[in-house]
Amino acid sequence: MGIAAVSSHAVSKKHLTAVSIVQSASQTNICTFFGAGPNLPCSMTATTTSECVSTVSSTSAESVPAKPVAVAPDGKASLNGFLVKKCVTKAEVVWCLSTIASHGSFHSAAASAALFLIMFPTCDVAKKLQLGKDKVGYTICYGIAPYFRNRLLSKLHSVPHVVVAFDESLNKIAQKEQMDVLIRFWDPADDVVKTRYLTSCFLGHTRAEDLAAAFKKATENIEPAKILQLSMDGPNVNLKLLKSLKQEFSASDGNQNIVDIGSCGLHIALARALQVLPNVVKYVEHVKKEKKLPACGSYAHVETAVKDEMLPVKLAFMLSVSEELEPFLAEFQTEKPMLPFLATALDGLLRSLLGRIVLKEKLDAAGTFSKLIKIDLENPNNIIGIAAFDIGLAAKSELRKITKPSHTAVVSVKKECILFIKACSAKIIERSPLKYKLTRGASCLNPAVCAASVEAGQKQLNIALKVLIEHGRLTGLQGERASRSYVQVCSNSTAQVRLRKFYRARERLEKLWVELCASSHEELLLFVKIVLCLSHGNSSVERGFSVNKECLVENMKEESLVAQRLVYDEVSAAGGVAEVDVTDKMIDMVRSSNIKWKEDLERKKKERLDVLDAERKKKRTAALVKELESKKQKLMEDAQLQVSMLQQEIESLKQ
Repeated sequence: MGIAAVSSHAVSKKHLTAVSIVQSASQTNICTFFGAGPNLPCSMTATTTSECVSTVSSTSAESVPAKPVAVAPDGKASLNGFLVKKCVTKAEVVWCLSTIASHGSFHSAAASAALFLIMFPTCDVAKKLQLGKDKVGYTICYGIAPYFRNRLLSKLHSVPHVVVAFDESLNKIAQKEQMDVLIRFWDPADDVVKTRYLTSCFLGHTRAEDLAAAFKKATENIEPAKILQLSMDGPNVNLKLLKSLKQEFSASDGNQNIVDIGSCGLHIALARALQVLPNVVKYVEHVKKEKKLPACGSYAHVETAVKDEMLPVKLAFMLSVSEELEPFLAEFQTEKPMLPFLATALDGLLRSLLGRIVLKEKLDAAGTFSKLIKIDLENPNNIIGIAAFDIGLAAKSELRKITKPSHTAVVSVKKECILFIKACSAKIIERSPLKYKLTRGASCLNPAVCAASVEAGQKQLNIALKVLIEHGRLTGLQGERASRSYVQVCSNSTAQVRLRKFYRARERLEKLWVELCASSHEELLLFVKIVLCLSHGNSSVERGFSVNKECLVENMKEESLVAQRLVYDEVSAAGGVAEVDVTDKMIDMVRSSNIKWKEDLERKKKERLDVLDAERKKKRTAALVKELESKKQKLMEDAQLQVSMLQQEIESLKQ
């Protein structure tokens, strides 16, 4: 190419466009993305090119005026811009996580984020941070929460068994029953049992059919055969749901059935009764002065109760019993595997209660769990006499405050206290886990049982293995291997020392058994994983009700609450916001959350329009039907009139 051609090209539109692009600050020299040669740095390319262009331009200065060509900026600027952008997104994610962890609103999160530039005026990340109320909302609901949910479902896909826990409470904002669904599973990454929030369903009614439909929707991404147990409270509607699901799962997969270990319905709400009793008495006395008394049944019960001068004595006795139950309830309010300890704890609790009213020789004769729950409390030969019954120190203290109580009143109080103990014991026995073989068999994993007697532990193990084999969770061959492995492990002297030193307040039971089983007892470890996954109560779901109350704000949508619960659960499981790993995949999902949000808005808008169209069509159809009915009626009236006239004419002709 000659000088004239180069000069002509220098003033061409194509060249001028290229020069303007090079001069722009956003253009990056491609050489900077590659390593420099052994003798030539990357920046030399741009400089050499510039010099060549300048030389050509100066040579042809007579014909074409030379134009300066800018050197491409260093690629580090573009790379730094990319890193800053990533840091900005990460900062936005962390701030959204912090908002959820502190139960802040989207509006308050946006208002606080606006202060970052004031606090850090020289920070590039603070300058580019943009978090409005809407952005906080769609970042959480369409970015972070779906990421955590997908990760949880991915974990559940790889585990063989899960326990589904659920319970309902009233959502006061939506004015619907909210059913929270949690998943309990063995996490192979950490070799521990974990309980995680899955989703919430909102119900207008809580019939068994409604619960079943909501349950299926909540667990649609979980294979039915993986569901090992349903953890729930004991209302009849839940029991009906359990029965229907058992039948359905049995029909779909006859080999594997849902395992049941019962439910404990102990709830104490008595602690403040003695404190508020004087105020209740004053209230009743004040109401009696009014001309019109309350007509509700609750007031009638209260009015009758406060007339009883022995009421403080009865409440004091009930409070002493509740304090006896409280340690048991407090100990099992945990997500850690506690089923192996449940049978022993319930046995001790029940023996303590029955020891107040059952004859000692009868109680001593009931040496096993099954014999204990078969004691007939209605048989007078098993119950101590009223004179020998001790109401306790607290009740006696209240009794001394009463001026000259009658002997008849004292005897009546003792009778009622005995009936109360019977009712409490019957409540524990009614749907007690003690009635189920698997609960008793699971005690084979209690270190105290194993250390005390390997033979007794193996006996309980065989009971549990039989149940799991019947429910299709283990094969007979796996059960035999697990039984042999159990004897080998528990007979080892080193294992015996480890079992005796186990302290459940500080250690986790699954860690102990993973350590003891090692890699040579796979069947026993499989049994351990199944049993320790079983839920001993519904405390995890009930604790979630408190989280719901913290999250709720006015006009909150259901999807927003579910998203916040998902994020809060993940942050809590990680140990705080600082421990959450903000991965590149999470950042990508957050960056695409705006598009998903807009798509969802369009979808909801279309659904609303479809509903409105359907309603308008229904109204038009109804109006048209009404109009046609009116025309039909008019035609029928006209026809009837003509028939009448014709009939009259016929009658006149006959005459």
